[in-house]
Amino acid sequence: MEYILSGISDTMLFFLSLGAVLLFAVMMIITRVLQYTHLIIILAIGLVIGWKMGFVSMDTVEAIKSYF
Repeated sequence: MEYILSGISDTMLFFLSLGAVLLFAVMMIITRVLQYTHLIIILAIGLVIGWKMGFVSMDTVEAIKSYF
């Protein structure tokens, strides 16, 4: 049982690291394609992720949306 659990965690770590590498590659492509707007895009993605995880309140998201 212990071996199976460690195998699952290793697989999860592999997929998490693979996802992180893919996300980094996508970010690099975005920064190459959109030299000037990439900061806004990364900020927006970070805000959406923070809002989904509960770190950013909906009021903050609405305030930033109304600014743009």
